[in-house]
Amino acid sequence: MISHRRLALGTAILAIAGALGSIFLATDRGATIDEKGIPPGIASRVEVSKNEEVRTVELYPDSITAKHSFATHKDGSVTNYWYRPDGTLEKAITDGPEAADGKRPRLRYAEVAPDGFTYALDVEYLTDGRKSKETVLSADGKVTRTYFHNNGVERRVQELAHGKTGWKIVQENQFRDDKSLLQSLQTLDNNAWERKFYNDEGVLTNTIAMGPYGSRYFETAYDIDGVTRTSEMEQTSQKTVITTFRKDGSPIEERTWSGAVSGSSIRVVRFDSKINAVMQQWWTFRNNKHSLWMIKVFRSTDHTLWKNIYFDPDNLETTEIVYDGDGEMVPNFTRRKYGKDGLLVEEERVLKSKTVSTKKIAPERNIRISLPADYTVLSDMPVPKQVIPYVPAPMGGP
Repeated sequence: MISHRRLALGTAILAIAGALGSIFLATDRGATIDEKGIPPGIASRVEVSKNEEVRTVELYPDSITAKHSFATHKDGSVTNYWYRPDGTLEKAITDGPEAADGKRPRLRYAEVAPDGFTYALDVEYLTDGRKSKETVLSADGKVTRTYFHNNGVERRVQELAHGKTGWKIVQENQFRDDKSLLQSLQTLDNNAWERKFYNDEGVLTNTIAMGPYGSRYFETAYDIDGVTRTSEMEQTSQKTVITTFRKDGSPIEERTWSGAVSGSSIRVVRFDSKINAVMQQWWTFRNNKHSLWMIKVFRSTDHTLWKNIYFDPDNLETTEIVYDGDGEMVPNFTRRKYGKDGLLVEEERVLKSKTVSTKKIAPERNIRISLPADYTVLSDMPVPKQVIPYVPAPMGGP
């Protein structure tokens, strides 16, 4: 059997010989090609490039424009190209190296739009004939690109549209090999996007999203119903906030990192089921660890501020301020100071911002701060990712 390569070489030799003969016959003694023009009747030519062993090119009657070409690649594969009369590429088919049975596996089939470079249809195959990737240009100018699992099921389907900066993914769906939806991506204006993730039963588990120009990043986790939020994160270049929720949608806790999440202070706010603040914590970051600095405790009756408790990380002394009525808005309170051992040592009474009495408390009375145990604990929570780089706020003003 005559191989494509041997046939191509033979065709090339005949094409060169024919071309030389045409030039010899068409050129008078003393005349130049510039005077006579390109000799008529050249039907083909031979080309050689770095990635190809040889390419034979069949020409249109003008003897210039390629009509069809056959390329033998250095890896043993071959490609047929077909061209329109205006010279633009119309179709290309690539087959793999010749097998022992003399057949070549189809590797790629492509149809090209009239512009000569946009794929109207582009299909890539595995060596066993299964599709691995398919690109289709629709009538509205959008492109659908599909990748396949080894079992032939769609693995990823992308929709692309052409914009000011070139082709851009508008929407993407990824599937498991059992056809169930794994995740989806929706892109929006100004580089914003949202990605959703699903379990193998098709229920939404979590979403991540980026705001316009990369200004805000969001993460949301959902309960088993795929609707009820269990947690939500929002991050900017200045801070990161994570909120956890009850099944009724009310917040349980809000945690704020005031700076880079790897080493910044943290504020924690806990809420009751009526979304009233119950307690707030402030944690400073010193010596590569978080230390409790202050706690605010609110009354359960009218939800006004009841106590401010300040902790000194250096000498472990603690100050408690108990407000009379409307919290910090009314300058009437009792200040209590506790020693390193946690015992009350002094109590001051302040009215209208003036100390009116001070008394020492004997250690034998064994008076300590009365707080729920979890009020002085930073509950476990994974440290969020720093998706948006932290940028310190500018100091001062104009």
